Amino acid sequence: LNMLAGLEKPTRGSVVIAGQHIENLTEEQLVRFRRENVGFIFQSFNLMDTLTLKENIALPLTLSNMSKEEIGIRVQQTAERLELVDVLDKYPVECSGGQCQRCAVARALINKPKLIVADEPTGSLDSKNSHTLLTILKELNEREKVTILMVTHDAMIASYSRRLLYLRDGCIEEDLERADMDQKEYFYKIVQINSKESMELLFS
Repeated sequence: LNMLAGLEKPTRGSVVIAGQHIENLTEEQLVRFRRENVGFIFQSFNLMDTLTLKENIALPLTLSNMSKEEIGIRVQQTAERLELVDVLDKYPVECSGGQCQRCAVARALINKPKLIVADEPTGSLDSKNSHTLLTILKELNEREKVTILMVTHDAMIASYSRRLLYLRDGCIEEDLERADMDQKEYFYKIVQINSKESMELLFS
């Protein structure tokens, strides 16, 4: 995830996004690339406790020197979409885990990224809030063509995807596409892969 997001450079090979070799970019170019193209969602939210939710959401735009008027418009639109309007002036410590995670999603979306990198984004959420978050990400992918790259160890969470790469020891073991399977069929297929990999590991 760090290499694909331009946070780390590979020791070998290349990282090509939209035809651009990002491993060859300078640090300044990488900063601009991330700011303009990538949104991050972390398991632990990574919100700043000293800022309100509104200020946390606006942070990427503030760092890019966007006008206050435009920032205000974007924050309001994003907050409405994620049902955060009523808690914008609260601090993270005053909010529930679900509200904090939706704030983290809003911050990731605020710069209208082409790629969202999500590291176990539902790890701190209950099943209801997990479903809400995954539905939002699914709609972003389907309606706005935003690429969602998510890491998870949960078969149910993985069943929201359209394509699954099963990694073990740094290598791709399985490459599964949902195609015309419904979510239930896809889920059971993922469970079968997990079971097979577990058995192979157990008896190897």
